[in-house]
Amino acid sequence: MSKKSQKPKGLYTGVKVVKNFQHIGELYKNKKLPLDKVETTVYPNMGLVLKDGQQSALAVVKQTELRLIPQDIQMFGIKARNKEQYMAMSLLLDPDIDLITITGRAGSGKTLLAMAFAMEQLKKGKINKVVLCKSFVPVGREIGFLPGDMYSKVRPWLGSFYDNFEVLGVPEYELDKMTSSYEDLNFSKYNNGRIELSPITFIQGRSISNAVIIVDEAQNLDREIVKQVLSRPAENSKIIMVGDPDQIFEKGLDGTNNGLVGAVKAGKKADFIGHIHLLKSERSRLAVWASEEL
Repeated sequence: MSKKSQKPKGLYTGVKVVKNFQHIGELYKNKKLPLDKVETTVYPNMGLVLKDGQQSALAVVKQTELRLIPQDIQMFGIKARNKEQYMAMSLLLDPDIDLITITGRAGSGKTLLAMAFAMEQLKKGKINKVVLCKSFVPVGREIGFLPGDMYSKVRPWLGSFYDNFEVLGVPEYELDKMTSSYEDLNFSKYNNGRIELSPITFIQGRSISNAVIIVDEAQNLDREIVKQVLSRPAENSKIIMVGDPDQIFEKGLDGTNNGLVGAVKAGKKADFIGHIHLLKSERSRLAVWASEEL
């Protein structure tokens, strides 16, 4: 990074801690509560950490009520490791939410959770395809032009997706046959679905239906590009934008003016948009150290 990114001060996290909440037993019993039981300002789809002495619970704000977030929630075999990941899964699995923005430090599970949800939906036949997008901003020096067709040029940039597919147990040969470059698009044990690798540059003008669209490293996109991306989903499509506002490599952007931060700020009052900031890195102690000390 050529310069230190300016941190987005006061950026909405999508989470609030409520202490001395005296209705936790009632929430566990009924799985939901009237929203007026919470005496604090909340926003649609906000995650709440409710505490009262030794008891605690996780809930999400939905219209006029609080809904308990179940502890057994999982997607494509992936289980949450911390409370923020539970909240992220709750947002992803909510059919009433069209856009989820997920921010967090390196290794916090942003991309893995997004892809686990997408593969779960594909496996169950609820969508026809998964569209993977990423901003192609190099870290370090440019490597020049890459040979081959579009798929060959794009694939080296998508290493983060392939790493997470490996964690999800999708072998590389299976993944290759599920991508849009493969001749036989009907091959897949996942409901004959397919995975489409789309450069962010080519998304303009498209109308994408029956899909989960994942935009990785969205902090490197400006607001006009994000506006274009968010206008692409059509019927039965959900878009997930993930990124770390502290790791920006695009010239002219910082932690306050990039498109991801803009979407988080503008969307917190919309009932069809959800946001969560993941606090903990679950990758390794080295990843935590690098994120905090360098």
